[in-house]
Amino acid sequence: MVGEVHEMSKPAVVLRTLDEFEGYRPKEPDLGLFLRSMVPAVLEDGSTVNVWVYFYNAPLGKAGRVASGDYLEYMRPRLAPVSCCDKA
Repeated sequence: MVGEVHEMSKPAVVLRTLDEFEGYRPKEPDLGLFLRSMVPAVLEDGSTVNVWVYFYNAPLGKAGRVASGDYLEYMRPRLAPVSCCDKA
């Protein structure tokens, strides 16, 4: 998975806010839309750090795996350009 790593100065506050945004329920994790887990991540320089990651916690239906691991790259050709105004 491709993503960003941020250091948190107040992890408890940040995680509580992110948990709410992501639909993660710490007291009932299996009932939330996402699960939160700490996993190792390899940085561009090859070093490894432990990071919090949210994993989708519902059936994927017919959704396929993103082979590159980069969801934004995967979605780019699928999104139609949006124009702010019509040209006359």
